Amino acid sequence: MLFSSFLCLMLGYFIYNGKTDLIHDYHQKNVTDFKGYGQKMGFAMILIGIAPLVSVLLWPVDVILSVAVLIIILIAAVVWIYFIQKKYNGGVFS
Repeated sequence: MLFSSFLCLMLGYFIYNGKTDLIHDYHQKNVTDFKGYGQKMGFAMILIGIAPLVSVLLWPVDVILSVAVLIIILIAAVVWIYFIQKKYNGGVFS
């Protein structure tokens, strides 16, 4: 979990700072505001990377709480990515 968290945090950092070419071309075919798109997508990716870290920290306290927080953060990030794609690209695969 820590490795995948680190990887998502790194990718999110790079995307947030303008490396939108790390995102598939068909996801950004209709994007005109690459800076805004990259910052929002990068932050969502950073959120995906933070989720396992929070889960690992909560694991000794309560296993069920740890898993619940992980699932809630991941679902929120994926829904957010969907709305970012819809706003900036016109759809998920447009």
